[in-house]
Amino acid sequence: MKKNVLTLLLVLLTGATAANAAVKIDSIYYNIVSTTMEAEVTSGPDYYRGDIVIPETITYKNMTLRVITIGNAAFQDCTNLMSVTIPASVTSISNAAFNGCTALTSIHVGENVTNIGDAAFQGCTSLKAVYLPNTLTTISYKAFQGCSNLALINIPESVTTIGSSAFEDCTDLTEISLPKGLKKLANSTFQNCSSLYKVLIPASMTTIGKAAFMGCSMLMYISFRRVTSIGEDAFRDCTCLEKVNLPANITEINYRAFQGCKSLTTVRMGNSVESLFSHAFGDCPALKEVYCPMEKIPSTSADVFEGTPLQQATLYVPASLLTAYKAVTPWKEFGQHTSIGGQSASQQQAEEQGSQNSQSESKNGQTGKKWTTIYVNGEEQ
Repeated sequence: MKKNVLTLLLVLLTGATAANAAVKIDSIYYNIVSTTMEAEVTSGPDYYRGDIVIPETITYKNMTLRVITIGNAAFQDCTNLMSVTIPASVTSISNAAFNGCTALTSIHVGENVTNIGDAAFQGCTSLKAVYLPNTLTTISYKAFQGCSNLALINIPESVTTIGSSAFEDCTDLTEISLPKGLKKLANSTFQNCSSLYKVLIPASMTTIGKAAFMGCSMLMYISFRRVTSIGEDAFRDCTCLEKVNLPANITEINYRAFQGCKSLTTVRMGNSVESLFSHAFGDCPALKEVYCPMEKIPSTSADVFEGTPLQQATLYVPASLLTAYKAVTPWKEFGQHTSIGGQSASQQQAEEQGSQNSQSESKNGQTGKKWTTIYVNGEEQ
């Protein structure tokens, strides 16, 4: 009796294994889930190559099965794969699905995909453009990392999560508009995107993670809006960034947040800043103006401006704190200290000279112009 039971179990296990083995149908391998009448695209003994069109349904043992998932590592390291069309039946692209597909130039993502897994397209160095569906909610960890030729990608408004390093080292990416529902930008999201020059951050976002834009050497424009936290190294080595206007809600400026911003000339802090950490504005050789409207001197590391020539810069502070700022490190190192709305002696002299020049020009029928920069919710207008 025991022998018969054991034999039956072995048969059942063998049958289950066979049912779970990948099957090849029209040059594509699938894992079959017969209980739910579904199929998952998977890898096989042969590498995929050329152009692949995944069907919405397949027929297996007289059953019609819906193809719903691109499985883990299904096309990984298929270096001769050129293009893939994913049908509307697919809702998930799993981890490492297309990782290392270095010849992949085109991917049509089905209109019902909701999730792109970890490292799904990592290292797809020939991929130039990706169009994502409005059903997508999650772009996971390192999803497009190292896609060095990716120049165009739309991030739909439906996306609520973008994982760490999702677009790190996408060196051809130039412009990004982030979705309105995104609340946090994870660590290293756009690190070393060296062609990225413009980022539009939604009003919903409150957190910019560590090294989120580190090494974005072409970044010239960024709107902060309602951001309350900027992580360590967030904008480090953004060498084209010229102006930083921080919103009122930010309470601290983190370690090395703007270190190495070689073109940075003007920093305007919000009135809630309480702490500045080491090297936050270190190695910023072009810095000329720093505005501190806070009614209390913030807790400040002595090396906040390490490597920045402060003697060439002017510090603007409330009139009531002017003397106090001139007495403490590193604030006392600034070349000029001026009250906000007020003037230093050198400025008064310069304005008087400018007034005389203006009057002289007016006599000759010429009119000078004064340009004003206006900031609304952290955006330069």
